Amino acid sequence: MLGSNYYKAYLFVIAITIPIYIACIRSGNEHIGRSAVTVLGPILIAIRAHWELRKRWWLWATAFAVFSLNLPLILWFRWPHSYIPPVALLPFAAAEFFVTSKAIDLVGEVAKRYSPGVDGARY
Repeated sequence: MLGSNYYKAYLFVIAITIPIYIACIRSGNEHIGRSAVTVLGPILIAIRAHWELRKRWWLWATAFAVFSLNLPLILWFRWPHSYIPPVALLPFAAAEFFVTSKAIDLVGEVAKRYSPGVDGARY
């Protein structure tokens, strides 16, 4: 059953991504804001999906590495200047979530293989 704090993580994702998008719009770089939200939102949701691993340092290192690999996408990819409906961005966000989630799973499998788990976490 979902706990009463379940929705707070998603409110946190919104609270992080919306100010970034607004700051980019105000600075005249809407394309950077749109790319940043399309990349950062799914990464934060993937972290939430693996939340039971939050005490593992490699979860945060993997999320940071995936975000760092996406910096060229954020800085150089320019969206069209016309309106893009959010449904059109959904495949990009879904792909980003899938890549981040699978990277966390892969690093988790490697960590499980090379270090014994003692704190009862999933890996």
